[in-house]
Amino acid sequence: MNSDRPELIVSVVASVMLLVAGVRGESLRFVDDDAPDGGDGLSWMTAYNDLQDALGDAGDPNAGVAEIHVAGGTYVPLLRMEPNDQRTATFLLLDDVALRGGYAGLGDPNAPNV
Repeated sequence: MNSDRPELIVSVVASVMLLVAGVRGESLRFVDDDAPDGGDGLSWMTAYNDLQDALGDAGDPNAGVAEIHVAGGTYVPLLRMEPNDQRTATFLLLDDVALRGGYAGLGDPNAPNV
């Protein structure tokens, strides 16, 4: 048995774990309607307060957003398909971006900051 092989396997596993950890940190955005204005969506503590902001961020291919976590609340779409008809207001969902809801967000003092 080659003695270099176990070290190589450990090295590859460690590299993959670091890569996944880096992607996960960049790939999430957080939304809470109770969050203050000006959040960047990178954690519950700095969550966006508007779902459209997170969707806009996710629409930027350079942002690498794969998942949006949304705290329970009320979110009103402002984007209108017909500018003069409020009935056409909608949230445009994106391919390959998971939208997950029902989180406590800022309402949970034990919520992880990631």
